[in-house]
This record gives sequence, structure tokens and C-alpha cells, in this order.
Amino acid sequence: MRELFRNAWLGWGRYTENGKFAALLLAVLLIFWLLQRAAFGDHKKFLGLMVYTSFMTVACICPVTAVCFMLYQTRFYDYEWIWSLVPVTAVIAAGGTVFLEKIWEDYSHPKEKRYFRASLFTAALVLLIFFSGSLDQKVWNDGVTGSERAQVEAVLERLMTEQDEEGLCLWAPREVLECARAYSGEIFLLYGRDMWDGALGAYTYEVYDETRRELYLWMDHAEESGSLVGIVEVLTVDEAGEQHNGEKQLDGIVCIQDAINMGANRILLPGNMQEEDLEQIEKALSVEAEELGGYILLRLGK
Repeated sequence: MRELFRNAWLGWGRYTENGKFAALLLAVLLIFWLLQRAAFGDHKKFLGLMVYTSFMTVACICPVTAVCFMLYQTRFYDYEWIWSLVPVTAVIAAGGTVFLEKIWEDYSHPKEKRYFRASLFTAALVLLIFFSGSLDQKVWNDGVTGSERAQVEAVLERLMTEQDEEGLCLWAPREVLECARAYSGEIFLLYGRDMWDGALGAYTYEVYDETRRELYLWMDHAEESGSLVGIVEVLTVDEAGEQHNGEKQLDGIVCIQDAINMGANRILLPGNMQEEDLEQIEKALSVEAEELGGYILLRLGK
């Protein structure tokens, strides 16, 4: 429950950081309730829509009611999904329509200057909506900067040039996997971005098997610590079918062997891996580790 409240508290910031349509929504609601008759004319035809939208907007912003919505939609979905209950697009469109109607009524005089002013206001409104974002859709770049993406793409280009007839099956840190699919559809991955971002699989309840989840957890741990063996948090299921948080020790050599068994023929390890751990990997798996663009490459297969 504490986690839900934390997600609800921070969710409003996440929802608004990539777009400003929420600000436009609040502006329309504020104008409607403060200047109903003056701004909206026959406001009764908008009353039902505005009452519902105002109530749901406040409920989605307030952490307590937001948590209730999040419990209703189940933990599978993030905070941002509760905003599907709010008709954001419809209300902004209604406010924009009323605004333009008033502008063209006031300035639709035969004189060219008044026509020009109305056109300017219309263009300004279009630009305002255009630069407000893209309906607050999350940016799926996981914080990867342009320079980092260029570095990753250089690594992927090198791997693509030396792939064999079997193709390229890659296991790597998350920032590499994030860029790999966008770089080329010919790159096979053991798992995708929906491994760490559940919202990408919001319309399906299919989940990865335990082995693939452990591969991701170990790689994530290796990026932070650079060590071969580590303790990671996992979900365990008891006899009653309830899930509990637990800990498990993962051995990097076992994880790498599992990735090989799944078909991976190119493995990129974090560049901060300890030297003695790399020697263990080379000895246990009979592979040679080499530096490639800030990562450690294990070239497998033919």
C-alpha cells in the first residue's frame, strides 16, 4: 500500500513532465467554472461533461482517490492509465471550439484588420496545442541521451557487420536492448523493454518465464556492482498462490550459460565488470572477452 501511495504521489509529475495537455485541461475547467456565462454562453449543454471531468480530474490528482483507482485497475497498470477515465481530449476540444467561436464572432467584420486578428488568434491556439505535447504519452527512451544512443548504435553496427548465417541473437544491458529493436528488426532479443516497463504490455497478461526474468535481474545487478555474483530481489509464490518479495543469489556464469542455451550468440556485459570475474567467465565458458564501445563482448558460436 505504501508503494501505491508513493506511485500516486509521484505519478502526477510523471504524467505532466512530457506534455502540457493537463494544463490546458485545468485551464478550460477553470474558465468554465469562473466565467460560465460570459465564456461559454449556453453553458448548460456543457454542464454534465464539465461536472464529470472536474470530479474525475480532482480524483486522479488526489493521491488517496488515485490509489483507489489504481487498486481497481490492478497493479499491472501504472498511475498514468487512470487518466483514461478523464475525457481530456473532448474537454480541450470543447474549450477550444468555444474560444474560436467567440473570437470569430467578435472579429468577423468585413474589415481586413479584424479578419487578420481572428486568424492570428486561431493560429496561436493551434500552435499552443501543437507545442503542448502528444497527449502526455510517455517517452520510451528510458533516459538514454543522444550521445549514449549514438555510442550504442555504433556497437550495434559493429555486431551487425560480423553476424553469421544464424543471425544476431543479443543479450545486453537494458540501454542496448532499448536501442536494438529500433536500430534493426533483424536483431533477435531474449527479452524486450516490456521486461522492465510493464506499461508496454498493458493490453496483455503474458509474462516472461522465470529464467528470462533472472537474466534481466542479474544484468541489472551487474551494471550497478560489476560483480559476477549478486543478491537480487525476486517474487516468490507460496502454496496459497500469494506473491511475496524475497531474495535470491544469482551466479553470472549460470545466467550466461542460460542465455547461450536460449540462443544468444552475442553477449554484451557492462564495462565495469571486475577483471577477476571476466577471467572466470573466459575459463568456465571457453570464450574470449573483448572491449567494445564501453561494453565487454562475448562472441559465441561460429
